[in-house]
Amino acid sequence: MIAWCPTRTGFGCISYLAGHNPHWIQWSHSARETGPAKTWPGKVVTVEGEVLTVRKPDESLTRFRCHDPVRLIFILEHLGVDVAVNDRWSILRAGITEAGAFCFSVKADDGQPLGPCPIGALPSNVAGVDVRRHVGFSAPVAIDNARRDN
Repeated sequence: MIAWCPTRTGFGCISYLAGHNPHWIQWSHSARETGPAKTWPGKVVTVEGEVLTVRKPDESLTRFRCHDPVRLIFILEHLGVDVAVNDRWSILRAGITEAGAFCFSVKADDGQPLGPCPIGALPSNVAGVDVRRHVGFSAPVAIDNARRDN
């Protein structure tokens, strides 16, 4: 399976500021980081606009801002409200399974909105865009046994 990364073409939000797009270095470091309490488990309690409230293991609540709350809500509704947060790298992982998770860049809520996302333009010839040349990440695809045997 190939996941297309829209920011590679300049379409969609092109900001890597906290709360916007997670940069691959950011999520990579957060995944490999060891040490005491760098990443903590939580549960999303509410999502109101771009503000999400997360319950920490000690039952306290903390708030973050995220520019893509609709995507986050979709994942939470289908895969559960459990998340993992890395404060150092401003990463929230949702939809956690043995296969991986979806990463979101989050910003600690200071009462100020994130502001509009800077976006690139849609390519002039969308039908002619070769998606294989604009990949973000790839992962192996499960082989359909019925197709493989034919």
